[in-house]
Amino acid sequence: RGLAALQVPVPRPPPAMPVLSAGVGFGPAVYQVLRSQYDLFAWNLPGTLLGLDPEKLHDLRVAARRIAAALQIVTFVLPGPAVRYFRRELKWISRHLGRVRDLDIFLQQIESVADQAPPQYRDALCSCAAEGRQEHEVERLRLFRALLSPSAQRFVERIERFLAARFPKADRLAWVAPMSSASPAPEAVSGACQVSSRTPH
Repeated sequence: RGLAALQVPVPRPPPAMPVLSAGVGFGPAVYQVLRSQYDLFAWNLPGTLLGLDPEKLHDLRVAARRIAAALQIVTFVLPGPAVRYFRRELKWISRHLGRVRDLDIFLQQIESVADQAPPQYRDALCSCAAEGRQEHEVERLRLFRALLSPSAQRFVERIERFLAARFPKADRLAWVAPMSSASPAPEAVSGACQVSSRTPH
């Protein structure tokens, strides 16, 4: 009901990260990475908006960083204006996500320290945590407005059309040729996009 009130559709569960083989062309390999990471982005967006679990925000941020990393390594293949647009939009979205994530980590750490601190330090730590929670609420509201803004909605619509078309102008040799010794290895394509979801930032 919360998603319906926000007019946000419930996404389908994302598929597993694709396993890339040596016979896959560079372009199709990047497409698979982008498609899978965008599916993770879409899957974690509703949970981030509802604010029910900080890990949803973390996973959304990781997916955004992986999409940006994949786009960065294929700027010579994909249409320049489209790539620049997506990277620019991901940058400001990630900036909002990063502010809230940093405060999530700060609050987790300071509340843990306050619980174990000697009594003479506890009041000061609890006061600091209270200020952190207030700042967190402010940044959460800014993130909420950003993710529901017309700019964010346009980004979602355009990248979904972009991926549905399996990339415009995908007829270049570097795009369709299978991986070779001169091409980035499948591990490099997926590895360049691996921002571990286990790291706190």
